[in-house]
Amino acid sequence: MLGCEKCDVTFDGKKVICESGENKDKCVTLADISTASMCGNDIALSVTNTHTSPISPPPFMVGAAEVEVDLLTGESRVVEYDACVDCGTPVNPNLARVQAEGGILQGIGMTMSENITYSDKGKLYENSFYSTRFHQEWILDILMLSLRAVTRI
Repeated sequence: MLGCEKCDVTFDGKKVICESGENKDKCVTLADISTASMCGNDIALSVTNTHTSPISPPPFMVGAAEVEVDLLTGESRVVEYDACVDCGTPVNPNLARVQAEGGILQGIGMTMSENITYSDKGKLYENSFYSTRFHQEWILDILMLSLRAVTRI
């Protein structure tokens, strides 16, 4: 992006600056770098970092779904979903509950019929729960099943 060698750049915490050569003093912000890496190309910007505290181990979740499948039409629906989440003692119980609900709904959606599509510029078309490819009745069924499952946690 800057047209200079890696050894010629510095990072001041907000931007990357070319320190020498014909592009001396040319800079790009972190926003510019992330936009260029995500929009209009197939190169994903990714970072992975893991920390496990011996005092607070990571949470665990298990879920079980009962589904019905119409063998003639192929249509399927979730009849019952049960989940158990072990997150230790949550600092914010309401946040822990909605995080579990979101994870449950995302998992069911991905499994059953969710379709994520992006524009040529990387914009997510399904940017809300209601713009996904669910039937309204199915949405309400899943919400009720999820709430029943989560409130048993």
